[in-house]
Amino acid sequence: MRIQNLINKIKHLPQIKIIKRVLKTKNYNKYLTKCSAIIIPYDPSHYKIRLSGIAIASGALGIPVITTKQTWAGDMIKIKKLSGVIFSFSKDQNNFTKNIVKAIYQFLKYQKEYKTVAVKYSRYFRDNYSAKKYFKNYIFKIL
Repeated sequence: MRIQNLINKIKHLPQIKIIKRVLKTKNYNKYLTKCSAIIIPYDPSHYKIRLSGIAIASGALGIPVITTKQTWAGDMIKIKKLSGVIFSFSKDQNNFTKNIVKAIYQFLKYQKEYKTVAVKYSRYFRDNYSAKKYFKNYIFKIL
């Protein structure tokens, strides 16, 4: 219900493309590389310390994110490793929707600046979250 309310508020914006289906990897990558920003409306109670694959991919590709504060992705924006806008989570559907819409407008107002910063920060994700690093830091340590 919360997401549908958000979709109804933003679907009229010409800069917004809403994809309502699961994408195959090829199509996922195609759409992701065309994005100006990615909206990640995480519930902080589930994503405070949990990594976000789409935030990492966005960071590596130099794509800004619009995400919830008190999440891993929000923290990465705060410490200047990821570019984007942080908004407050709310269990109240109307407040949550208003917060996201406000964040989208904030992004659209300064879109060029967010993109410039995202490209600058992208090196951090390519260097620290590559498959090679993942295997070295996690898989090989387990073995």
